[in-house]
Amino acid sequence: MSRRRWFVLFALLVIPFVLGFVFLRALPDVDILAARYPKVRYQAREDGGTHVTVTFQSTRPQSWTALSSIPSWVQGAVITSEDWAFFQHDGFDFNQIREAVEEKTKSRGRAKKLRGASTLSQQLVKNLFLSQDRSWVRKAREAWLTHRLESHFSKKKILEFYLNVVEWGRDVVGIRQAAQHYFGKSPSALNPREAAYLAYLLPSPVRYSRGFYRGQVSAFAHHQIQRNLDRMKQAGYVTDVQLDFFSRQRLAFEVGSFPPESEDTEELLEGTEETAPDSEPPVVSPESVDEEAPTDVDSPSSL
Repeated sequence: MSRRRWFVLFALLVIPFVLGFVFLRALPDVDILAARYPKVRYQAREDGGTHVTVTFQSTRPQSWTALSSIPSWVQGAVITSEDWAFFQHDGFDFNQIREAVEEKTKSRGRAKKLRGASTLSQQLVKNLFLSQDRSWVRKAREAWLTHRLESHFSKKKILEFYLNVVEWGRDVVGIRQAAQHYFGKSPSALNPREAAYLAYLLPSPVRYSRGFYRGQVSAFAHHQIQRNLDRMKQAGYVTDVQLDFFSRQRLAFEVGSFPPESEDTEELLEGTEETAPDSEPPVVSPESVDEEAPTDVDSPSSL
């Protein structure tokens, strides 16, 4: 074999390895989360995107809330609306990815982009360590960092990180600020309907929270809130009695025909956190939320 062919063969073998090594070395280290707390600020850009500023500090932020202080139905509202198989996958929900690709294919190009199929872990990595662009390079970096995150931290810790850094509205970051901003209470005092509302905000928090400032909840919002409540029941985060009761309640800021929160609310919520099972819920298809929920479904209580 000629020297030139040896050189080409060497380049084909070595260059990808070198580029991969440089690519990985340039990535941020998710291990920083083991010793420091992230503090996040979201700012709207002129092009409609979002600029995320993240700092890491050794002391716990005043607004940080431990997962044990967040009711199971708040956790469940976020999980069942954003990442149904959170406790079953390793950072990537390939069923959702496949369905998103199939929807894109069936649309024959009419859809401008794939619908969201990112897991909570992927969203957390993107918000804390990466830019908000949609390039394939960013996607590759996101995949590697998601794998690292899932390898180094428990699901409960990942969920705690997510709930404390996700955006819930303009200048509203983390579950403590969200609970105080929308309902004037601590996260531990949130009821299932309020949890369902906060989960409804997540796909587009600035846009979807506009009704709050008008004291209104649109028909679409009502539908999504009820859908979230139904999913919470299906996954075992709320009981039949709680579902029926909070489906008929209105939010504190809402002006409408729904009956106001009654004195029965405290009785309905009392003791449910302590008696709820502490194992993860099984995989249940979101499409089956209208069916009868199995009686042996478990729900995480003090994750």
